Amino acid sequence: MRQTLLAILLLTATTVSANPTLQGVWEIASTSYDDEVVTPREPRQIKIFTSQRVIYTYYYEVSEQQPHYLSVGHGTYTYADGILRETIVNHSNPDLIGQIF
Repeated sequence: MRQTLLAILLLTATTVSANPTLQGVWEIASTSYDDEVVTPREPRQIKIFTSQRVIYTYYYEVSEQQPHYLSVGHGTYTYADGILRETIVNHSNPDLIGQIF
């Protein structure tokens, strides 16, 4: 069983490194914005990447006196040379629609 699991992990690692892709479900562990490191909030943001779209959820803090609320959105993305750019198509905050991050 361990040998089979190891073989699957090695095959997966080889496939991923040969074809860099973001497709899948990701929990954001670290991030930066405008070259500044941003500490992720808890619970951490989840992003789901398909071949052309990104869907995400996160909790937004209005203030220390008000509870966090769930924000959701989706958009398109490009990933080239290690740089990810996301264009917001729909979001629970309408002010973010059309913005690029």
